[in-house]
Amino acid sequence: MVIAAAGRRGGKTRCAAAGAIHNLLLCPELDALVAPGERRYAVSIANNQAQARIFLDHAHALVKASPTLAGEIVSVTANQIEFRGGRVLAAFPCTARGARGWPISYLCLDEFGHFLDVEDGGPASRTGSMRR
Repeated sequence: MVIAAAGRRGGKTRCAAAGAIHNLLLCPELDALVAPGERRYAVSIANNQAQARIFLDHAHALVKASPTLAGEIVSVTANQIEFRGGRVLAAFPCTARGARGWPISYLCLDEFGHFLDVEDGGPASRTGSMRR
């Protein structure tokens, strides 16, 4: 586990993207942790989908710049990069419903201190029910 507390524009998301690429493409032994035929995910969860995509953009740029890793890309969409071997880099917004049950070997909680569940209203909605 890594917790980074650094100033704005310090490269935290870019470093997290590099870590995700390392996890997916340079640690093939982790494939044994998922069921045969199942995809393995490295995921960024952020306050909203646009913020999560910044992680993907950094990862895509890093992989494209590497002559060795660029050939691992199978497809790129707005919300994920699929690599050979059933490995996927994905971006999710902060929601309790959106990222459950995925076989995730790497997780980045980008801007975690500002997380609110976009569907349930975040922590404030839970405090009201706890007062009853």
